[in-house]
Amino acid sequence: MKGTRRRDNQQWMLDWMVKKTGRVQNFAYDLRTVPPEVKSYRMIPRIVEKYARHREMIARAAEEAGHIETARELYWLAAEQYREAQHAIFEDDNPEKIYLHGKLLECFEKVMAYAPHPIERVEIPFEGNYIQAVLHLLPGRPKAPAVVFCPGMDMTKEATLNPFHHPYVSRGMHFLAIDGPGQGTSNIRKIRVTLDNYERAVSAAIDYLIQRPEVDASKIGVSGYSFGSYWGMRAAATDPRVNITAKITRIEIAPMYTRN
Repeated sequence: MKGTRRRDNQQWMLDWMVKKTGRVQNFAYDLRTVPPEVKSYRMIPRIVEKYARHREMIARAAEEAGHIETARELYWLAAEQYREAQHAIFEDDNPEKIYLHGKLLECFEKVMAYAPHPIERVEIPFEGNYIQAVLHLLPGRPKAPAVVFCPGMDMTKEATLNPFHHPYVSRGMHFLAIDGPGQGTSNIRKIRVTLDNYERAVSAAIDYLIQRPEVDASKIGVSGYSFGSYWGMRAAATDPRVNITAKITRIEIAPMYTRN
């Protein structure tokens, strides 16, 4: 592909960092995120897909044998690796990216089916299109506070928070994780992030939440991770429906969770 930015002819640097650190971003971290066989960005999708497919196969075998707890954990790990595999492809309408993203959603369907609390995939109208989100509900679906979660720009709505030990659900809150502009399914749908459309996407998510009978509309908070913490702050500043006393936006990289 022909480069359009000054950094586009510096791929060798990213390849070198992947080889040396085993990471596709946050290179200073200690742990690898890609297998040691990966020596360049171009190798990420197919090698990581191989690991994801292996976990998915074991998950299916465990599921068929009735070992549901084992199966659901492996499906989630497979989903995370499919997410990592598709993330390294930056080309629109790339068949491999579309396939890998589809496998992410497919494995997460199993996670939703076997989670200890209700999880729904929902579609939220947004500026002539739809943003996709994952709604985690408290067991029994009581009326309760809700949090809109803004993932980082290298994440998707399925990522990071363990759905089987969910830090918000366990603290009495419903939780809506969105694929905002430029993230996950929105990226596949070519919903691009701009200087100000992410907070509008959060407002659309709040429009959806306040229509749910399980949600206490007077207690809606916003949480963000990595770059999502920036978008979360902007959303909280521009939408008065975000309860300032319920705001849970954070910038920390480490897993710190609070309830006000």
